[in-house]
Amino acid sequence: MRENHTVQVTSALYEMLKTEVPGKSPMTVASMQIGTSYQTLRRKLISGKLSLNDFESLCELLNLDPGFVYAHPDQARSQKK
Repeated sequence: MRENHTVQVTSALYEMLKTEVPGKSPMTVASMQIGTSYQTLRRKLISGKLSLNDFESLCELLNLDPGFVYAHPDQARSQKK
C-alpha cells in the first residue's frame, strides 16, 4: 500500500513539474534543481524511487509544502492547475 501511495505522489509531482515549472523545458529545470539528468529524474519520478531530499527540492521549486504533497497528491495536483 505504501509503495503504491509513493508512486501516486511522485506521479503527481511529475505532472506538476511538466506544466508548472517556468522555462523552455520544465523537466530540464527540475533536473538541474536536484543535480541529475532529465532521464534519471523522469525514471525516478515514474518509478516512485525519489529520495526525500530530491522530493523536498522539487516541492520547493513548485512552491508546495512537501507534507501536503505527500499526504494529498491529487489535491496538490489540482491546486496547481
